Amino acid sequence: MDKAFDVILQSKIDAAVVAKTSYYATGNRFRYQCLCCGEEVYLAAAGSNERSPHFRHRRGNNDKDCEQYLGQFGAVEHYVSVRKNKQEHIEFYFNKERMTYEVGAAFSAEELRDYEQNQNNMAISAKICAEPFLSVPVNKTIFAPGENHYFTLSVYSNNYYVSFSANKKVYSYLDVIKRDGRLNIYKVRLQDKRAKCHRTDLLYTETAYIAISEDENIIRELKGFENSVFVEDQFNFHTIGIHFYGITFSIKYADYSLKLFFQKNDYRIEISESFDILWKIKIPL
Repeated sequence: MDKAFDVILQSKIDAAVVAKTSYYATGNRFRYQCLCCGEEVYLAAAGSNERSPHFRHRRGNNDKDCEQYLGQFGAVEHYVSVRKNKQEHIEFYFNKERMTYEVGAAFSAEELRDYEQNQNNMAISAKICAEPFLSVPVNKTIFAPGENHYFTLSVYSNNYYVSFSANKKVYSYLDVIKRDGRLNIYKVRLQDKRAKCHRTDLLYTETAYIAISEDENIIRELKGFENSVFVEDQFNFHTIGIHFYGITFSIKYADYSLKLFFQKNDYRIEISESFDILWKIKIPL
């Protein structure tokens, strides 16, 4: 992808422009974000004579929810517009340090200014017509422009509904916490102890995930794939009145049995992009 969002400049930026400057190489961890999915990307091929500079995801650029972006003309503008219209700066997380579920919200400086002028509140409810269990003013006292702020979910629900007091629309977030022993997948982030709710059915090899379920047997079954799954740790916890079981894992390779397991749990496995060295240049001494 040739464009990304610059967190510091708070604007869209071109990879070719960044590659011509000297500041891209120092202190820029977490600076650039994918315009489609919002995940971290980094500048690649900045000094290459073979490829144009471009932004990549940390785990390979086929590893996120923005496959639509790759190789499609106009996809950036389309999906940025879709995200803005759907208020998709709202995301859901699992906080492994606190063992709680959270909702995260981020607003631009322009949005905060508009919401503050209208004395706007963000409300979250567990049913579309129910009273909200969380309501917070959207202003610069609580939110900093462009930064995620997190709030603990205190009510157990399969779906959550987000609304704003100056906006009659209600935004639905379905299957946030899957009930009845179904498998919930969260993608581990490098910058903190929060794992982001995985909103697609695609899982990738060599990528760290957290799997959570009310059914301990499902977690045990996943742990049992010792040859194809690397398990970092296993845990259990109690929150919002329910006991859950979890595991931190990554897929080493996708054999038939593992594919079948995830298929039964409504997920698919794909191989993360990797690089192979095709030739070496021997430099004379």
